[in-house]
Amino acid sequence: EAIAAIDQGSNDTSSKIALAKSFCNEAFTQTCLDAHQVFGGMGYLWETDLHFWTRKAKEIELSWGTPLSYRRALAETL
Repeated sequence: EAIAAIDQGSNDTSSKIALAKSFCNEAFTQTCLDAHQVFGGMGYLWETDLHFWTRKAKEIELSWGTPLSYRRALAETL
């Protein structure tokens, strides 16, 4: 919905973008953490990429913002 609003040139895109960023960031991080729980030691082996994706999820969170920061931005626009 956020991408469609941007594509259509809508003026109310900031709230939709903040909501999408919050959801995607939280889903990515939580999926990696759940995979560590499900697969156990596989997440710490270099033969699999789970450790890479977990680090990448944390890097994205630290550089682009946490879900909480996106929710605050969403609350400000509402």
